[in-house]
Amino acid sequence: MKKVMFVYGTLKRGFSNHRLMGQSKYLGKTLVPGLKMFSMGGFPGCIKSGDNDDEVIGELYEVTSEEVLQDLDWLEGHPDFYRRTEVNTFHGIAETYLVDPSYIQGRSIVSDGDWK
Repeated sequence: MKKVMFVYGTLKRGFSNHRLMGQSKYLGKTLVPGLKMFSMGGFPGCIKSGDNDDEVIGELYEVTSEEVLQDLDWLEGHPDFYRRTEVNTFHGIAETYLVDPSYIQGRSIVSDGDWK
C-alpha cells in the first residue's frame, strides 16, 4: 500500500496531530488549487470551491502503513465528518480530507489558505 496524502491542518509538521503521520515520508510543501479553507475552531476544514483562484497550502506525505491510514481516517472521522478525496496538486494526484459543505455554515474563511 502506498498513498500520497495532502495535509493542511493539525497533521502538518509542528502541529498537535502530526505524530499520527508516523514514519510517513515528507515530500514537501505544495498548493492545491480549487479548495477553500474554513476555520472550524481549533482546526481547519476544506471544501472544493471549483474556483482555481482559491488555493490551500499544505504538505505532502507518502503513507505506506495501513495503520497510519487507519489512524488518519479515525482522526478525521472518515467518511462521516471528513471524506478522503482525491485532489490535484502541483505535484500530481494526492488524497486529502474534505469536510461536508453543510459543516461550514457560518464558519469564517481562511483567506490565505494557510493554517498557521
